[in-house]
Amino acid sequence: MYSHQKTPEDRRKELEESLHLNSTVMGENQKYPSFFNFGLWTMTITFLVMALLFGLLGAIFGVLNTVTTPVELITGMLGLYVWNILGAIASLMTIIMWAVLFHTALKNNIMTQEEIEEKWTSKDKAYLSNSFWYVLIALIFYLLNNVLIYLAITQPWERRQPKAAPDQNPSGVIMLY
Repeated sequence: MYSHQKTPEDRRKELEESLHLNSTVMGENQKYPSFFNFGLWTMTITFLVMALLFGLLGAIFGVLNTVTTPVELITGMLGLYVWNILGAIASLMTIIMWAVLFHTALKNNIMTQEEIEEKWTSKDKAYLSNSFWYVLIALIFYLLNNVLIYLAITQPWERRQPKAAPDQNPSGVIMLY
């Protein structure tokens, strides 16, 4: 370690203080359990990544469906439903987990234990920002995409005319045996 301390003992003390101040969220959570729920935060990020991947898969298979007519169910129209529903579920789980984490911990305290000991406070100063609302918009788009796929398949705007029954005796001749 590069240090301006002269004795090894002072350098070790400076290193310990530096590591303590630069500790990760996981380290803060282990030292101070009231900081916030690290597992809930990790699952929020995991579901967010899953929603992104399902959206990407849905987009790829959507383009594939416009170019070709896939034979497999998972790459066809059923697959588009599946990817969009899974993306909507992952987005919904992200919203729920972040809202729980925000209302249980982040709304009251977004500071480390050292900052709290120095009498700093962040109570009622945190708010849901753009990234939270973007996930909500993504959820709405996933659901809207499923509605549009359903409408494209059923085509309710076209009036279906009943097919005329083919004439059984086109030339008016009846064959008798």
